[in-house]
Amino acid sequence: MSRPIPLLIVSTTLDCGGAERFASTLLANIDRDRLQPELVLFRNKLGYAMPADVSLHTLGHRRVWNTARTVARLRQLIRRQQPAIILSNIAATNVVTGMALCGIHARPRWVARVGNSPRLHDSFLKSWGANIVYPMADRIVGNSVGLTDELRTRFSPLAQRMTTLPNPTDLKALALQSTCADSLRPRMEGPLLIAVGRLCQQKRYDLMLEAFARVRSQVSAELWICGDGPLRRQLERQIRHLKLTSSVRLLGLRRNPHALMKQADLFLMSSDHEGSPNALIEAQVLGIPAVTTKCPHGPEEIVIHRTTGFLTPVGNADAFANAVLRALKTKELLSHTSAYEQVRRRFDANRVVRQWEDLLCQQVMTTRSEPSDFHSVSQVQSP
Repeated sequence: MSRPIPLLIVSTTLDCGGAERFASTLLANIDRDRLQPELVLFRNKLGYAMPADVSLHTLGHRRVWNTARTVARLRQLIRRQQPAIILSNIAATNVVTGMALCGIHARPRWVARVGNSPRLHDSFLKSWGANIVYPMADRIVGNSVGLTDELRTRFSPLAQRMTTLPNPTDLKALALQSTCADSLRPRMEGPLLIAVGRLCQQKRYDLMLEAFARVRSQVSAELWICGDGPLRRQLERQIRHLKLTSSVRLLGLRRNPHALMKQADLFLMSSDHEGSPNALIEAQVLGIPAVTTKCPHGPEEIVIHRTTGFLTPVGNADAFANAVLRALKTKELLSHTSAYEQVRRRFDANRVVRQWEDLLCQQVMTTRSEPSDFHSVSQVQSP
């Protein structure tokens, strides 16, 4: 039997977040006979589970001005560990990994996973860096078809190197977590609505609260929001202004939101942008109907409109409220058990992780023409 291929996975942390969840799920399910993974973290923060057999390396990254030091440390680590292939999981790690690989002779293969629209890059370094380092990547993987299409448009000379693989969901772990006891119970009779995600502008909780106020004028519903972030105080003020203090609960970061999600009648997501939202996938896997904006990207590839939920226009509180009311007043979304099973099959980690294994192994086994270091996208011709 051949030896497993050494794989280095690079992540900012293994704490809360979609890219971090992806790394944790991949590490837990990857076939050790095919790939032997090691994990590199910018910062030593472990919220998600990490298998005991995985070697952990930390780079001590703190602020953006530490980036040069982080790049140097990662380059040194790559030279020492000599992985056959590297997988970086988000824009920040993609940029640092690409810079670290520059100058390494006979460098390992590199797969860059992109989990969100490049339009959302929140720093010059990410935006500029993506244009510089992505031509060095052997494969660029989007987590939804819509996102990959956007990447092909944005980085058109690299289009042939791009593919799509969805976020893997560990169905057994999710089912177990959803059955864990939780002491939190609704305050009132009536339907329970739930949302899960960081309290930031992208998620548009302001629109969700505005829509929920209209729902509350007709239905005695309760809304739970799991997550924390920079907009918490602003949302607390809006909740008071809309007189929703008795019906909306900001629950903060929950290590296991799935036990709470399982209690809910409806899952809500009001984002302006996404990549492929894990919380929405998990709600659908648990058989919870959803009302979500049809934002770029992901929701329309997850929710089957009028079957497992409703898709509404981005930024339209009236349409969002009307969809919530329709979902609550009819049982039609609960009857399509085969449709929810279709969602489970598509995102099942047993299937998706095998696809990741195939892609990673294929990159190592195939011959490539060595890309040049540090050429901008505009200078690169498709391979």
